[in-house]
Amino acid sequence: MVLDSYDVFGYRTYRVVKVKDRRLGILYRAFQSVIVAYIIFSIIMNELYLKTEPPVPGAVRITLQAPPTFKVPSYCNGGTYPCVFWSEDAIRYPDDGAGVAFFTTRVSSTNYVPPPGCDFSKASLPTDQCFFDPNSPTIRRNTLVPTSFIGDIEDYTMMIEHSVRGKITSVAIRNGLLDGALMSHDGKLIRNFNNATRMGNNSRADGDIFTVKEMLDAAGANLDGPSTAPGANKTIGEINRTSGIVVVIVIEYKNRHQDITYKYIPQVIEGNEYKAVERITNVTDGSVTLVNRHGIRFVFQQHGTIGQFDFLTLLTNIVGGLALFKLAEALVEFLMLMVLPEKEFYGIAKFQETNSFDEWREYKKQLKNEKRSTTNPNVTNVNRPDNTYGANTGVYNNNNVNTGSYYNNNANTSNYYHNNANAGGHFINMNNTGGHYNHHIG
Repeated sequence: MVLDSYDVFGYRTYRVVKVKDRRLGILYRAFQSVIVAYIIFSIIMNELYLKTEPPVPGAVRITLQAPPTFKVPSYCNGGTYPCVFWSEDAIRYPDDGAGVAFFTTRVSSTNYVPPPGCDFSKASLPTDQCFFDPNSPTIRRNTLVPTSFIGDIEDYTMMIEHSVRGKITSVAIRNGLLDGALMSHDGKLIRNFNNATRMGNNSRADGDIFTVKEMLDAAGANLDGPSTAPGANKTIGEINRTSGIVVVIVIEYKNRHQDITYKYIPQVIEGNEYKAVERITNVTDGSVTLVNRHGIRFVFQQHGTIGQFDFLTLLTNIVGGLALFKLAEALVEFLMLMVLPEKEFYGIAKFQETNSFDEWREYKKQLKNEKRSTTNPNVTNVNRPDNTYGANTGVYNNNNVNTGSYYNNNANTSNYYHNNANAGGHFINMNNTGGHYNHHIG
């Protein structure tokens, strides 16, 4: 294929051609209808009318409450350790934490007595005899609580209160006003929360209430299962109740239309144990009591999206969806020019190549010089081409044309797109009659 300079430097512009073919029209409207349905479905189902953002984490407060009546579980009878029954404030350590909670499952408590005249809190040097070293063989110690399990920890109830707010939206709300759900670690729904269920459990409840066992089951944790922590004593078969575990609870927020909902998604972290040592100094005698705790550490993380209706967001998504109409046009164009039997005639109707306007400008220049030559005897006459632009007529005619139109070859009529034609109509080749899309017709 030979290229000329116009293939590189020619300019393409677009014109509107109305193709009178019902097949194409029906296909185009069908594609448009599908796109409109898709836009409406996406806006409603994906809530594209909302201005959304990640939530700014607020306060997460966890409280613990003992069961109304205690029961003695099997692990307290003849198990590895005896059980002690503590109140909720003694089980939780520290008493309050932002977004975390630690509940004791195994405990031991020892009181360390300083040498005479010493106060462990006032040692000035590491070599001072009053320096506190719980591992020193000479230090006097009293066992207050031998290593024991916390009895019936599974039946204690925990209440979770949390709030969330937006940064670019005006959303600011607490969970007591929202609907929520507890999910299992594998995505199954355990139960739902709303104002009715909260009030049913406790008329003064400000949050969602679970038993410790319910949360552990949802997280896939078993306190009596073998510990997978690297530091666990595998020889004696140490269990999670002894070593402690870590449970991460994701609070995921999401809009349901304009209402915000949330769900708890707990997951035990395999291989993690948790221990905390509480130090209590007795100011009266200078002694120190260490409470060695192992247990369940709950860590709360707030994620998801929150939003509210915003007209500009809706309008932006509608306009973005309408851009898909170009896809409908592209599909119909492909069928029209590449698939349907009449593709050749569609191509003739759609694409048009003009004659060279460079030659037309050259012709105007020649006419100007020719005019100057008639007024200036010193200018040589310019020869007019006989078969390029026509004679005795207007502009841009080809091959001896005697009319005022252009794009004609040997034509005696004012119509266009003719080749050797003597009649009206468009797209006629070598014919003597009118009409459309005729080829070599006598």
